[in-house]
Amino acid sequence: MAKKVLYIGVGNPAQPSSGMDVVLREHILELVQCRDIELRGIIVQAGVAGAQMPAAQLPWPHFKSYIGDLQNESGGLSRIIKKLKSIMLNCAPLAAYAFQCDAAKREIKVELARNHDVVVIDHMLAMCNIPFCSLLALKNKTILIAHDAMPLYLLGTSQLNPAILAKLFLYMDAIKAWVIESILVSRAALTVFLSGYDQQFYGWLNARTLSLCPMLTERKKHDDRTRGAAKPYVVFVGGTGFLPNKAALEWIINHLSPALATLNPSICIMLVGKGSAELPGANKPNIKHMGFVSDEELSAILRDGLAVISPVVHGGGIKIKVLDAVMAGNPVIATAESLRGFEFLNILPAIALNNPASAARAIVQLHDMPAHQAAERLRITQLWNEYCAAHNNELSKQVLAA
Repeated sequence: MAKKVLYIGVGNPAQPSSGMDVVLREHILELVQCRDIELRGIIVQAGVAGAQMPAAQLPWPHFKSYIGDLQNESGGLSRIIKKLKSIMLNCAPLAAYAFQCDAAKREIKVELARNHDVVVIDHMLAMCNIPFCSLLALKNKTILIAHDAMPLYLLGTSQLNPAILAKLFLYMDAIKAWVIESILVSRAALTVFLSGYDQQFYGWLNARTLSLCPMLTERKKHDDRTRGAAKPYVVFVGGTGFLPNKAALEWIINHLSPALATLNPSICIMLVGKGSAELPGANKPNIKHMGFVSDEELSAILRDGLAVISPVVHGGGIKIKVLDAVMAGNPVIATAESLRGFEFLNILPAIALNNPASAARAIVQLHDMPAHQAAERLRITQLWNEYCAAHNNELSKQVLAA
């Protein structure tokens, strides 16, 4: 008999535009394809104030799609009151506010009353629509997919916010997230983290946890394209809409670009994502702004370049930009923070924000050593394939075992 599973998540897995969406889609695809799982789902897409749009249509049977109530709000005092109510009553950080949906809350309450064998919660932010007491009553039936340790994410965000009041609020939100997430992790049948770093954050609970890097099976078709000699450019993927990416882009423009131009002006830095061209000082001879690109275009860019760079030091979970690089067999030049979750690849961090010259030297050395480029691509590809083989359908196996 198939195991009855209820899947509750937030994001837009039908049309992914963020790392959270991409990972959510991958998890659903794996479970949908398992014949021993009878899957139902409720997914809430973020609402945008003043933008009246329908919820994304999901391609999977027995999945219901909603959109956050924020798009129907009038703003002003009414929104302030709702946010204060959310802070006091919701079991999720205020970052989840755009995902709050009364219709979804009602549907989830109905579904939780049914006799599901397992309830999967994909992302801590999904808690904004889940009755906490109902969830606690399901002890040993829940699997929490924690994309990151939410308190660490909130504390990192606070460091990028210049407003003192905002910093204080984020610290308070981080404490709230720590309490709630600790309870969830301690009572869940299993908590799945995307990196060992986040997994270790809750190691003191002695709960059943797993670190599992998503494999993005839909993108594997891009990996097998023939590859010629690398062209003289490195790639950063990420737009300015996400504060950790914006900080990384500012460092690339203001620090890495001049250092690289001094050593080898022929090597270009290709910036993929929205908003980079509008940053101060962005118009430099060795920087090329690509804007938004399709998955196919990104695959070609990654395939032909020297390496992917990731000078990101904030944010949680894993970096999708690094995952895309690994799946394309690309060398990665990154900070230690960007490499969390990829320990099995044995990549040494080569970027320290206080030493852009060192990062520039790493890029130039890779450029000047074609044999090393080929060897590193082969090494990364082999290790990635070994990881995928060892963890194939791991989430489905864990759900069936719960």
